[in-house]
Amino acid sequence: MEEEDEYIEGLQSSDPYARRNAAISLEGYIRALGGMAGGVRRKNVINALIGALEDEEGDVRLFALEALEDWDDDDDDRIVELLIGLLLDDDIQVAWKAAEKLCYMGDERAYESLIELYLSTRAKDYYGLNDPNDEIRELGNKICRFFNEDLFAPAILKAFGLS
Repeated sequence: MEEEDEYIEGLQSSDPYARRNAAISLEGYIRALGGMAGGVRRKNVINALIGALEDEEGDVRLFALEALEDWDDDDDDRIVELLIGLLLDDDIQVAWKAAEKLCYMGDERAYESLIELYLSTRAKDYYGLNDPNDEIRELGNKICRFFNEDLFAPAILKAFGLS
């Protein structure tokens, strides 16, 4: 049994902590192997992590998504469609992580969904932009400025053909 097989099996555990830890381990595994992994072994890991994006636990989805950040095989259309779907995830951290990856990928299919997420009340609530506390709103504004300047603005400009 290969090392990754144990982690892949961990993603199938009934224990959410075991699934989360398996996703974290697979992230390290992918980073350690880099481009050295054999095609079949790498595909097995990627397929298991893609399956974990549908886990009932937000932490498992988040760590699986973070593990997929190191996946450089962006020509697979599955990942773009899955990431677009995750923009509506119940866990806003998962939604924002998916948005971040989509912005970096620059796939035009994601632009409309990214704009909707960026303008949503849900996003404003998450970053405290609707909070009555001035300090929380200011912190939220600082965080949003980062996303505006580094992630969302380029994607939105590209969506409208302005970049």
